[in-house]
Parts: sequence; structure tokens; C-alpha cells
Amino acid sequence: MPFAWQRYVEETLRRRKAEGLTQKDHSALAGVSHPTMAAFERGETTLTLAKALDILRVVGLMSLSKVTRKPASCAMHSSAGAI
Repeated sequence: MPFAWQRYVEETLRRRKAEGLTQKDHSALAGVSHPTMAAFERGETTLTLAKALDILRVVGLMSLSKVTRKPASCAMHSSAGAI
């Protein structure tokens, strides 16, 4: 069964408006830029999964803890050297 992206977008928009949030409010709560929020609401699929999940989380459509990112300088090493 295909992922119903547009349904998530529509439900997110419905919930945002029902909660009285502006796009700017929602983007601030999700930790994404206003242009990213606008792109999400247009149904664009170029967002990273982490950003999309953060947007969904604000309106209760996702309950996972915030995705954490490791710093780029963090490297894994084995006894033979860097992997």
C-alpha cells in the first residue's frame, strides 16, 4: 500500500488551523524554516524525513521522539582504523 503523503499534508493543515497556529508559529514549534513549512503544505516531497516528522509531530500526527543528528565530525573507529 503506498504512503498517502497528501493525506498527511491535508490533516496537518487542518489540525494547524484548528489549533489556531499560523505557518510561522508551526514552523517555529517544529524547528524548521517558514519556507520549509510552506513547501510541506504545498505537498512538496523534497523535505528531509526528519523535517517532515518534526512538522507532523507538532500537530500530533507523529509521536516519536525528535530525531537526533550526530555531528559531522563524529567518526566511528575500529581497531584497524577509521571505518
